[in-house]
Amino acid sequence: MWAEPPAETPSEWESAPTPGGFTLGDTRTLILADASDAIDDKANAPATESKPTQLPPVTVVGDATGKLAEEQPVGAYGQPEWTTHRRFAGTRLYVLQQGQIEAEFWTVARIKREGPSKVDNMIEIEFGLPYRFQWDFYMIARTEDGGDHTYGDQQVELRYALADWGKLWGNPTIYLEYRHQAGDEPDKVETKLLFGGEITTRWHWASNLVFEAEAGGEQEDEWAFTSGVSYSVFDKVLSVGAETELAIANTKGERSSYEKDLLLGPSVQWRPCNNLHVDFAPLFGLTHDSKAAKIYLNVGWEF
Repeated sequence: MWAEPPAETPSEWESAPTPGGFTLGDTRTLILADASDAIDDKANAPATESKPTQLPPVTVVGDATGKLAEEQPVGAYGQPEWTTHRRFAGTRLYVLQQGQIEAEFWTVARIKREGPSKVDNMIEIEFGLPYRFQWDFYMIARTEDGGDHTYGDQQVELRYALADWGKLWGNPTIYLEYRHQAGDEPDKVETKLLFGGEITTRWHWASNLVFEAEAGGEQEDEWAFTSGVSYSVFDKVLSVGAETELAIANTKGERSSYEKDLLLGPSVQWRPCNNLHVDFAPLFGLTHDSKAAKIYLNVGWEF
């Protein structure tokens, strides 16, 4: 029978020479020594800081003051956007931006407690000029005597703002107007001092000091104060508020006797889009001597 060779012990094959003259024990010793050196080199290597991954910067757009979009400054004069269109039906405010053009259709109904009422239907073109000037031209269909007579009037208006927006309290603006009236009605000259601004975010105001004089006829003089306040319910869409008018007037033959007119009512502005605005302000007489009502409707388009 075939006899198996005796098994070699580990010490015998480790000491057996290889063809290169090394024993397996020598090879194992070299491998362990290399591994130990590698571990020592890694442990003794200087520590390096891992740098965090840097993401690209993110820009957040917003207004730290919390102002509405309609309250942001626009144009050369730094005025808020809401001032570039008519906010109050019976009270003027500042000027248009340089180069801005606006067309408006007006209806103003003056309803007396006694006697015939008067209705003005107007088309107005407004031009924003350089150096804080504004020029307006009106074409007016004036209806009197309960609609029995209609006359064609013309009116021109010039404004000048004394400073860029926010430089002077109330943003004072000088206003001059001349109205040529057809028929038997005398022409009129009117001057105003316009004020207005922002009370706080969403709250806006305007006030006018007014003097109007007839150039003929009874030569009626009228002093008036008008004012309005509004609250922006939806930014650049809907504003609500109130307007008031106080006027006293006398005529050439009775300068010591004054007629008084005090009106108050709500005011609403709707902006279906950026270029279009609709204003409605029905004012009602508060005294027996006042008109029964004065109703404003204004539709404007900004170019």
